[in-house]
Amino acid sequence: MKYENIKDVKLESINPADGSKLATYTALDSKELHSKITASSLAWEKWKLKSFKYKEELLDEVSSHLIKNKEGLSELITKEMGKPLNQSVKEIEKCALLCRYYKEHGVHFLSPREEFLHYKKSYVYYAPMGACLGIMPWNFPFWQIFRFAIPALFAGNAVFVKPSENVIGSTLALEKIFHESGWPSSIFNVLLIKRSQVESVISHPFIKMVSFTGSTKTGQHIASLCGYHLKKHVLELGGSDPYIVLKDANIQKATKEIISSRLNNSGQSCIATKRVIVEKSLYKDLIQNLMKELNFKNIFHPLYNPDVGPLAKKEFVEKLIKLRDKDVEKGAEILFEKKAKPEEHEKGFYFPITLMGHCRADMECAKQELFGPLLPVFQVEDESKALEMANQTSFGLGAAIFTQNEHLAERWARHHINSGSCYINGKLKSNPSLPFGGINKSGYGRELSVEGIREFTNIKTIVIH
Repeated sequence: MKYENIKDVKLESINPADGSKLATYTALDSKELHSKITASSLAWEKWKLKSFKYKEELLDEVSSHLIKNKEGLSELITKEMGKPLNQSVKEIEKCALLCRYYKEHGVHFLSPREEFLHYKKSYVYYAPMGACLGIMPWNFPFWQIFRFAIPALFAGNAVFVKPSENVIGSTLALEKIFHESGWPSSIFNVLLIKRSQVESVISHPFIKMVSFTGSTKTGQHIASLCGYHLKKHVLELGGSDPYIVLKDANIQKATKEIISSRLNNSGQSCIATKRVIVEKSLYKDLIQNLMKELNFKNIFHPLYNPDVGPLAKKEFVEKLIKLRDKDVEKGAEILFEKKAKPEEHEKGFYFPITLMGHCRADMECAKQELFGPLLPVFQVEDESKALEMANQTSFGLGAAIFTQNEHLAERWARHHINSGSCYINGKLKSNPSLPFGGINKSGYGRELSVEGIREFTNIKTIVIH
């Protein structure tokens, strides 16, 4: 295999709350990278034969370590990417829940499925594949890795994680947890590499599958590499999730769920509210309710549990400002804005909590994924126009519908909304029990639940005559 000759390349982690440097790491050079993959391939030959009971015990250990150390781990997440501290704690707890979920259900999901045909014996066997490479984002530095790695490992694969450069500390802490929990050496691996080194990993014969979470543009590049090297892959990409509010909706419920979704992780979530689409007769009332509730929200240093903290990188703030200003020039109106205190705003990467009205389908807020606490509201004439606008996107990750007509909403969810998931009278969120993923430019393949764990297997047919 050919590896790029990288030597002494530094990777930096910056605190988004004040712009200070947290740590500097050295990227693996070509020799170190090759050695790491080779060692894992040798260790995997034993790992793939380990019993489910053995792996269940290891999941228990990881879950216990997470809960025992959640305060320190949560603070590390917050310092690295700016998530409000209480949300970092919930992220750690959710990872522990995922471990318990696959401990309880993993054996059932992977048990051979017998087919009673004219053969002596015929069945489907879910076999491990080898190694799975996870190219992971920064917005949920533990959860994103867990929802890929736990099912992949339980299915008998080795795992390699290429973390985002700004959350390397969190990823290394996670690697330490796996090792201290008794997982075999070289089965859970962190790769501190540059983007330019990724293809050399994907092309390696031991890497059988790639899981990528991130932007659509990067996902297209990863897909092309996987296609060229004939590697199976799962892509969880961007979203422009519509939250449809029909005229008979419970406006208090809709307001609460819209704001909770939009401000979660300071707006840096793939399934956050991206477009609020409301029928004309309810537009003014919804705007008033949104403004009233947003007025109670706060934005400041993430270690002190605000509703909104800084964005993860300075360039994310600059991109969102540019998008907002461009739409204002086109006629959008800033209806509400709350900024961080001047002293914090000057040092950190803060974007104000913003409500934007009079939005249209030709504006940037309708076409691009919004990563930050910017909430655009679109007014439509009736429910048919609401449905039309909801599907007027190249994405297809999730959607939500607020109405008292559950029959209509369920019909829309089944037959008309183009997305990987659709929630009725509630906000979108990932759950270990439900498959998660999108369509169109939001990607393909699924994580979580039974579909998620089987993605990481060779679905093998075995027949005895």
